[in-house]
Amino acid sequence: MISFFIWCAYLMYQEEQYEEQYPSFRLLDGAKRLTGSIISSGVFEDDVWPHLSVEKCEEGFDLLMTDQEAFVELISDSTRMLAIEVKKRSE
Repeated sequence: MISFFIWCAYLMYQEEQYEEQYPSFRLLDGAKRLTGSIISSGVFEDDVWPHLSVEKCEEGFDLLMTDQEAFVELISDSTRMLAIEVKKRSE
């Protein structure tokens, strides 16, 4: 589910380069909230990635209104970080 939210944020941006980026923001926010809930439940006890992901989202959300390039970079970085984590877990 988390990967779905993050990938959708990235793909939606591709479609809306000249449109409002609010849908991408909401999907990324959903991924952050879901990750936070899972962290609270204790599932990610020793994992660093989920905590970094939540922190990065919280720090970067204001970028949507102030620096759209940086917001897109946030989405790309989140996608990359997730892909690396998924690959590690599948090995």
